[in-house]
Amino acid sequence: MKIKKAEINSCVELLKMIGLRIMQARKELGINQRVLSKNIGINFTSLSRIESGKINITIDTICNIANSLNKPIEYFFTNEQQGDIYKTLIKLQQQIIDINKKKQ
Repeated sequence: MKIKKAEINSCVELLKMIGLRIMQARKELGINQRVLSKNIGINFTSLSRIESGKINITIDTICNIANSLNKPIEYFFTNEQQGDIYKTLIKLQQQIIDINKKKQ
């Protein structure tokens, strides 16, 4: 079963949202990407691509970022300007479950 384009777009938007929140938190602390990337043990280029929403982020990496930026994990999944994206996560989770059911 193919993943629909709308599902891919939702994932891309989610990655962009998380990246934006990482960038906001980093700037609040007044640190640059090189400092944060060193603190969390990834290379500068990877952090730059995470912040721009161009690559997936692992749970481990987001936990390390949250710890380094003194933010709860939930911070990265909310945005005052665009509303709560937990709904998007739940929707994506349900879409994955539905796809997996159809594959069986």
